Parts: sequence; structure tokens; C-alpha cells
Amino acid sequence: MSTSVGRRSFLGFLAGLPAALAWRGAARAAGTEVLIDEFFVAGYQFHDGPRVEHQLAPGVELQARREPDNPYDTRAIALWLDGLMIGYVPRRANRVPARMVDGGVELRYRVSMVQPGAEPWSRVRVGEYLAR
Repeated sequence: MSTSVGRRSFLGFLAGLPAALAWRGAARAAGTEVLIDEFFVAGYQFHDGPRVEHQLAPGVELQARREPDNPYDTRAIALWLDGLMIGYVPRRANRVPARMVDGGVELRYRVSMVQPGAEPWSRVRVGEYLAR
């Protein structure tokens, strides 16, 4: 059974590789970063997001950490600010980025919008960029 899972993971990585290479080429051609996706932070209310909300503003860079051993999602990418986890890249948006990161592609995450009065699941929007 583990052979099948390993094979699937490997095949998934291979499937995502052309997209990663295309994005990397686009970033080089543009001479800058390329916006890949934008999304609201998942799980914001369950982590330290509300605690550091006063530090979140458009342009603030977040650190991303892959969590392949996450028991709920093996493609999990956690988002951090100053050593505190604010939430995750949503599951619907983490399949290709997880493959890209696992393949050595550098992605960057920056806050694009903060709506303090909004519901927690639509409070902080983040842009995902492919670094040049």
C-alpha cells in the first residue's frame, strides 16, 4: 500500500512540474514576481491570526512552511508572521503550490487585503507569488 501512495505522490509531483517550470519561466521573462493566486487565509480564527491582526497590512510578507506530515492535509502550507502561525493556504488552493515547493520552487506570500470587521474566514487575503 505504501508503494502505491509513494507512486501517486511521485506522479503528482511530475504532473505539477510543467506548471512550475512555466511559472518560473514567466517570472524570469517578466523580471519580477508573478502572482499565481489570491485567497483568504484558512483557519485564521483557530491560530494566532487575530492576535497579530494589528500587524497585518497590504504588502506584509508572510513566511510559509510546508507541513507534509499534517494529519488533516498532506499538502498543507502554513502561513507565519514573526514566529506565530496565522493559518493556512486553503486546501482548494494548495495542490500545485505544495508540489512546486516540494520540487524546490520558491514561493512568496504577501498580505493583499485586511478587513478587520469581516468574518474570520474572509478577513485576511493573501497573494501567492512565484519569485524570480
